[in-house]
Amino acid sequence: MKAKEFNKLLKAINLEHNFNKIYVEYYPLIVRYTNYLYRGRKIGKDVAQEIFTYFLTHENLPYVNHPTAWIKTLCKNIGSKHINTDVQLDESIIATTVNEQVPLKEIIEILPSDEKEIIELKYIHGFTLKEIAEIKKRSYTAVLKHHYRILKKLEKFLSKKSLN
Repeated sequence: MKAKEFNKLLKAINLEHNFNKIYVEYYPLIVRYTNYLYRGRKIGKDVAQEIFTYFLTHENLPYVNHPTAWIKTLCKNIGSKHINTDVQLDESIIATTVNEQVPLKEIIEILPSDEKEIIELKYIHGFTLKEIAEIKKRSYTAVLKHHYRILKKLEKFLSKKSLN
């Protein structure tokens, strides 16, 4: 969709015809792109809902020169909000079963030192992933992906341990 048409539709998005045109064009893109960015999280539909709610609730949206790039940026920003609030681990324990709880420090002993450092900074010392990226002099995206992989590794370890 060209920028001129997109902005014209966006300006009067409260009209059903205009909303439907933008929705048909961008909803699939939003869902696919967000699910691609945050692999395995399946938050694309939530992000799409938030984007369209934003369109409908804000009257004076800026003129957008590159609609697709703008939409993708919204996907990144809103998706990162979902990711940052999505993963919550207790600072001192992770429950492995209803009856058994293992202290975090014992669980992370299985990790290599660089992965252990990220988990300690995040869950013991309370740093955000953005702050950890600055501390480790790495990009936020790299730390975000690494953190996700570490959590998957711990999840796999804990599921094996609870089966034994």
